[in-house]
Amino acid sequence: MGRRILSTFEINEYELNKRYGFKSLSGPLNSQTSYTFEIANSSTKITISTQANVVNFFQMNEIILEKKMKKQLIENLAMLKDLLEAPRNLPSFATVLLANGKMN
Repeated sequence: MGRRILSTFEINEYELNKRYGFKSLSGPLNSQTSYTFEIANSSTKITISTQANVVNFFQMNEIILEKKMKKQLIENLAMLKDLLEAPRNLPSFATVLLANGKMN
């Protein structure tokens, strides 16, 4: 429990500001994940769809695996939220240009 498993993924769908998806190329799971983004009441609604099959079901309990995946997803989404909501500091020259109305 609590160990990290490295996997390789391939992005197989992408639409700017709308969706992205990826599939596993290695690791203990064959998985396909899609994220869809929508504007909802001045915020962003994220819909996540994941399909996963255990490659070697004799070595992994699916109930435990599902709990671990949900926990990791919650942690990843909290990190994404923090990153997106963090204040952004513009470089000083950009701040000056914005103040003078020279940047659109």
